[in-house]
This record gives sequence, C-alpha cells and structure tokens, in this order.
Amino acid sequence: MNRNPATRAIVMISVLSFVIAMPFVTTASALLTFTTGYSSPPDYPVTSNVQISPAHPVVGDEISCSYDFYDQSGDADHSTISWQLINTTGGYFIANGSSIDTSNFDANSVIECYVVAFDGTNYGNTDRTQIMLGENISRSVPDMVPSIVYMRDNQSAMTDLTYEGEIIEMAHKEHFEWNISLMRLNLNQDFRIISYLSNDTTGIISLTSHYITASSHNMTISLGKLSFEYGNACYVATIMIQQLQRSSIYTDSFNFVIDAGGNDCEPYEQQGKYNPDCVTCPKAKWAYIYTTNTMKQNVEVKTTGLYPGKGYTLDVVLINETTPSIVFSESHEWNATHGAKVFVNYGNELAVGDYCVIATLYEDGEWINTVRTCQTIEEPEPPRIQYTAIRYNDYHMVHYVDTYVVNMVFGNNYTLDVQLVNDTTDHVMISENDTINASFLNWGYNTQSIGLEVGHYCAIAKLYEDGVFIDEQTRCQYVVERNATIVSNQIGYNDYYMNYNTYSKVSYLKPGVDYRVTMTVSNTATGNNIIAEDHEWTATYGAKAFRIHGLSLPIGEFCLTTVLYENGTEVSRRVNCISVICQYDTNSMDVGIEAPADSEDESSTIENVFEAIIDAVSEMITEIFAEIRTEDSETEQGNPSGDITDESND
Repeated sequence: MNRNPATRAIVMISVLSFVIAMPFVTTASALLTFTTGYSSPPDYPVTSNVQISPAHPVVGDEISCSYDFYDQSGDADHSTISWQLINTTGGYFIANGSSIDTSNFDANSVIECYVVAFDGTNYGNTDRTQIMLGENISRSVPDMVPSIVYMRDNQSAMTDLTYEGEIIEMAHKEHFEWNISLMRLNLNQDFRIISYLSNDTTGIISLTSHYITASSHNMTISLGKLSFEYGNACYVATIMIQQLQRSSIYTDSFNFVIDAGGNDCEPYEQQGKYNPDCVTCPKAKWAYIYTTNTMKQNVEVKTTGLYPGKGYTLDVVLINETTPSIVFSESHEWNATHGAKVFVNYGNELAVGDYCVIATLYEDGEWINTVRTCQTIEEPEPPRIQYTAIRYNDYHMVHYVDTYVVNMVFGNNYTLDVQLVNDTTDHVMISENDTINASFLNWGYNTQSIGLEVGHYCAIAKLYEDGVFIDEQTRCQYVVERNATIVSNQIGYNDYYMNYNTYSKVSYLKPGVDYRVTMTVSNTATGNNIIAEDHEWTATYGAKAFRIHGLSLPIGEFCLTTVLYENGTEVSRRVNCISVICQYDTNSMDVGIEAPADSEDESSTIENVFEAIIDAVSEMITEIFAEIRTEDSETEQGNPSGDITDESND
C-alpha cells in the first residue's frame, strides 16, 4: 500500500496568548478592588484577579496566566507563577512561568495557575484559579487516507478472503465478482475505484470503474460481474481507490496475483523502505490476537526500529473472516522518542470464528511494512489441568509444585488438591488444597517451597468442579546433584533504547564456596575485546546473574564469552554470538551486504510485470486526474501544485 506523507498530518491549532500584567493603581477606589478584601493598603505585596487566557482553551493551546500586583512601598513585582495538574489527591506541580503548552494533556484535565506574591524582599498572599481543557476537534478528527483491506470473489471457486500480495487460482475462462472491503473513508466524500490486470504479454487491461459516496468509514462494495478469458499465465491484479477531492493524496492500491491455468505463480511482494532483515530498522514487528483470563480478546501490535524525531503512523484493523466484516479499525500517530512502541486494543468479545489482524506502519507518511496474523476463536474446551510440574528455585535452592488450570466456567467452584511425593519411599512431602469461585478463565497455583535431596519425586494434582472430580495429572522427575554451571549466556538487542545488552546467569552454586566469572564481548573480525568484566564472590545463594547494559555495536559479528571458576578452577564456559547486519541512520541505511553491481540474475515474471505497471499506471492516473481536474480547476488556477500545497498547510 502507498501513502503520501502529507496525508498523515494532524491539524494542530495553537493559540498563543500574551497578557501584560499592569501595575495596580494606588487610589482609594482601586484598593476596594482587592479580592483579599483589604480596606486600607497592606504593608506587604498583594496579588489579585488571577486569570487564565484563553478562557476556554482546548488541548494544544498555549495558556497564559495574568494577575494584578500591588506593593505599598512601590517595590517591583517578583511574584512567582506555578502550574498544577489537579487530580483526586489535590494535584501536582507541572511547570513554572507565565505560560505553558497543553499539547501533552488530555481533554477534561483541570489545570491551576498558582501565584505567590513577592516584592524581592517580602512574601505576600497566594492566589489561584483553574480551567478545564476542552477537546480539540481538529486534533481528534483528522482527514483519513482510504484503505483496501481485503477482497472476496463471490463468483469463482475461490471464495476465501484475499489479502495484499496473495494468489488466486482461476481457470483461463471464468466469471468473477470482486467485492472489496474499504476502511478509513472520509464521510460524504466521493471515491472512484478502478481495477485492472497486467502481465508482460497483455500489458495493462482495464476491467471496471466504480464510483461511491462514503456513507460510512467502513464499507464493502461489489465491482460487478467480470469475465476472465485470457490465456494461461500469471497476472498482477490491481484495485485502486482515489478520493475525488484531492485525489493525488487520498489514494490507495491493493495488489494480488491471478494464476490462470496452474502456473505456480509467485506472490506479489511490495518492497518496503528498509531491509526487512535489519534488526535496527523501522518495522511493524508482529501483531497477534490473544484471549485474556477474563475470556476477552486483546489485539497487540509491536513496532520496533523507530528513529527518534521521525513521525510514524500505525494502521490496525481486525477482520472477522467468517462473516466477513471489519471488527475495528484504528490509526495511531506519534513522533518517536524511543526505538519501540506497543499498541493494545483491549477487551474485544469475539464470537467463534476466524479472525485476522493487519498492522501497517508508515514513516513520515511512507509505507514501511505490513504484517498479518490470523487466529481461530473456538468454543472453550472443558475445564482441565493444563500441567503440574516440579520447579526448582535455583536462587533459594528449593523446589515447589507449579500447577495450572484452564477453561474454568465463571461462577463455578473449583478445588485443587496438590501433593509432592517421594516416589521411592511414598512419603508425602507436600499436601495442599485450595478452592476458588471462578471469576477468571485460568488459575495458577504454587505450593510452598521445600528442600529436596537426590531422588525420584512425583507431583500429583487433582481438580474438582462443584465438588465433582473432573481431572488428574501426575508429573515425575529425578532430583540430581548438579555442579555449578552457566545456564544462560546471550547478547540481545534492546529495541526500546536501541542498544545491546548481555545477560549471563550461573546456577547450582554451593554456599560458602568462592566463585569468579569473567565476561568479554569481542569483535570476531578483529579479535579485539570491546568490553571485559571480572566478578569474584563467595556464594550465599544458589544462583547469580550478570548484565552489561547499553552496548552500541556497529555492523559485524560479536561474541559474548563467559567463563565460570570455582575455587580458582574453570568449571563452565559458554559462547554466544550475534550478527549486526545493518545500522539504522538518519541519512542512510547500510545493510552490510553489497549486492553485485552487474548481477546476471534475470527478474522474475512478477517483477517484470510490476515494472511495466509502474509506467502504464502513471499514464492511467494522468487520465483519471484529468477527469477530476475539471471540477477542481477553479481552486487550482493560482497554484500549480494545488493539492500538495494545500495539504501541507492544513
């Protein structure tokens, strides 16, 4: 999908108010105006008539505080102005100064201006006033860029939903009817939808043109019954939508592949701005649907590789494939301050069926990538014990039984009996039970901890529903004597802070014994150590972890080598390596792999088709815009770049 950067701008209206504090007139009549109620001049400084301007600000306005000042001795005004955000506990300080910007506050926030009178020597009274921020309509209802989210063919044998880039198998002579689902339509605006096929032999073949007026933000329309009577080949099918008003800005395209006659066609792949394998480059990393413990579904999307200072837009849509229909669609816009950001849509109550979440990321309006994840929501299975297991707390050197129950029915009572048994002697080491009234789907239960000697042990869990036995699970394992060892050793990328961290953990230590750990991070190409650390201690616990934070690694391969010594003798060594294939930069992106200048590899059929489409579509769009320009000609006469200039000034 393609987006114009200007279309992603949200209109920000900022009102700058300057209020000049006028000296208070020292006449008898003026003294009567003091809000403090004095009938004769006080002998210390006094402030009164505190006001916030504008009187009815909205989010994004700059607000200013003014007041009247009087000092009987004629001393200068040195009063202080503070701002507080008022909440249920009273409020808290947010800024000093005569004015503040409200862009970072929510609508309906109560903000207080707090003035303390001061003449440079003596403090006087305090005075204050409050306002409530209103909703900024221009910020909350921006123009939207239309989007085609999926297509369905009601005539051909393939009636499943088709998403961007996918392949439809069709006969070379077949009737079809494309129904497309649209979202983010600007209400009451007119749109034109066109569709066409293309390949190296036929070139571009126009199929249909369709006009709609948006009566809803989300719509599903049919492009009509079409006939496909072309030879066996791979075709790129394209559906384009343009809003007739500012058609060069509010536009989107949807591309997929038609395989006529079984030619094993390659899917259509649009190339993003960055190498998709680049760890540190911007992308929508993943999107998924999961069921919470309250039997509701959350949709979570993570973006990573963000560059601070750049503007990003994330479009998220959840689709019910069974209906089919759009469950929700939302858009998030922000200026990055960190390298990653997670978005969650909470509390969906999804019926049984198939669902897909699609997340699309843009950087400064330019498409980066799109990810899609699908999941089937099924009727819950009967309540059961998902697992019971003997766990080892290597820090405190004790064992316990961990049990997890799933698919409980809300309102029913459940009882869990858990035992830890020495399988050799049949001695019951732990025996516990607990009962709950289910208000969640799942239940995790941990027993008390106990120290176990070497031997064979079994965890036995039994589950009862309203007093009736329904499930049992047993898990046995050997507890063996273990020597001190390194159980974890890795280099990881912190996508939030955009740097690398190391994590090493040693376990099965013996209290009172002396240990030493050495850690080195080295460049494998040069053999040089970037950092080296050495730790010595006498064990008081069974485990210890070590971390190195904030490493900045250039392109190359780097290894973390960790060595554990017990009483001066090496007992464990582990090496973990990581390849940094690229580094995201403000001006360039180096993927670390140079492609041959004169590659002899020929482009695939789909790639050739795509190149042909670029040239031919430019001519087609010129004709489309020519039709539209007739009604817009009056507004464009004085501005050769009409639409783009207007958009950038919104």
